[in-house]
This record gives sequence, C-alpha cells and structure tokens, in this order.
Amino acid sequence: MTDDDIAIIMDKLEILISHSPIYIRERGLDTLFMASRLVSADDGSDECIYGLSEDINIKIGKLSDKRHHAYYKDYLQVRNSMYCEPGKEWDAQKTCRDFQLSYGHFRATYKDIFGISFHQDLIMSRISMAKYLLLSTVIGIPAISFKCGYTDEKYFMRQFRRLTGSTPNSYRNSTI
Repeated sequence: MTDDDIAIIMDKLEILISHSPIYIRERGLDTLFMASRLVSADDGSDECIYGLSEDINIKIGKLSDKRHHAYYKDYLQVRNSMYCEPGKEWDAQKTCRDFQLSYGHFRATYKDIFGISFHQDLIMSRISMAKYLLLSTVIGIPAISFKCGYTDEKYFMRQFRRLTGSTPNSYRNSTI
C-alpha cells in the first residue's frame, strides 16, 4: 500500500465518520479529531499509532483553548448548521447581523475560533458534503453540485478538483 493509498483511506474514513448522523448527534461536529499527520507506508504500527496519537492530542489541546471563547457556542451553532446544510444560501453579512456584530468583528472572531475564514469554511463544508454524497450515494454529479449549494456544475467541479486533487468522478471511483 502506498502513501497515496493511505491518504485516500484516511480522507474517506474522516468523511464517512464526520457525516454520520449518529456521530453528529452524539458528539457534535467539533469533536472529530482525525489526524492530519500523513502515515507513511514504511512506518511500523507502533510508529503510526504514536504519531497519530500525538497529532490528535495537539488538536484536543487547541480545541480546549477555543471552547473558552465568549462566542464559541454561538459560532459553533452556526458552523454546525453550515456543515449540516451546506446547500443553504449562507451569507456572512446576514449572520453577523443576527449576532448584532460588525462584519469585520464577526469575520475576525470566526477565524480566531476555528482557524479558517467563514467563506473558506463554507467552501470546505460544501466539498465535504460532496465527498460524502459521492461515497454514500449514486446521485449524479449535477444533483450533488446543486445539493451542496452550487448553481454552476462546472464551477463545482473546478473547485472540487482544486481542493481534492481529483475530479468528483475519480474521487467516487477510487478504490483501495
């Protein structure tokens, strides 16, 4: 098994777990700690487990710090909604008005809490849902594009490829 095969397996496992209704209901979207450290095919099992455990422990520590932020629960609710319903029309300006915050303050706080901008997180939520639908359904690419909030299928396909390195069809058909 190559390093690329391992990366594909880790990605697909994270997608399937993070979109499981049972996992979301029981744990919430902020508790998935998939390791970002790429496991090498040459590593022994002890090395892999140690390295992945270290990576997960670092993520847990960072999350623990973020949970103390005054707006954490409110922003997490927005983020959870965005990841559960990425096809909905999301507008950062409307969301910040709901919080009665300035647009700049909302954007800065969101990035401080989650380490990613609202807009980039929205894109990630849409691509994540697209991956899940590609893995778990036989829905066609145009319907997946629409379900994930894209009105232009070609734009969806370009964005998917830019973020994943593969087309939606090749992602769906890649087998290990």
